[in-house]
Amino acid sequence: MERGTLGQEADRLLRIASLAEQFNNQQIATDARSAAERIAEGRFYVACVGQFKRGKSTLLNALIGHPILPSGIVPVTAVPTVMRFGQRYGARLRLQRGEWAEIAVHEIEQYVTEEKTRKTERALPGLRYLFPVHCS
Repeated sequence: MERGTLGQEADRLLRIASLAEQFNNQQIATDARSAAERIAEGRFYVACVGQFKRGKSTLLNALIGHPILPSGIVPVTAVPTVMRFGQRYGARLRLQRGEWAEIAVHEIEQYVTEEKTRKTERALPGLRYLFPVHCS
């Protein structure tokens, strides 16, 4: 979608938010405003889900052009992972108490693979991977 179309979509969502407020539905108003904000900023969530061992991490690595996420024959990624644009390569772990911790990109596998999280009991709520590559 080009930028002009995104602006139109954001405007439509803001109109929905306004209508929802007129009908006293705060949940729809809040959700519509949030979606309008993400669209205006060009932030989209695309879920990559599927059965075990079906190549989800391999697909995402191919889309960004770098083999960052671990992949293999056995189920590998055991942590919900968000990939997003950043000014530089980086990774952040979401820890059990909710705070974030920076880690080196080459350490990602230590925290997200099923085998290593089972051995070290490092199960984490999530990982955010940042990369300075524009996907198209």
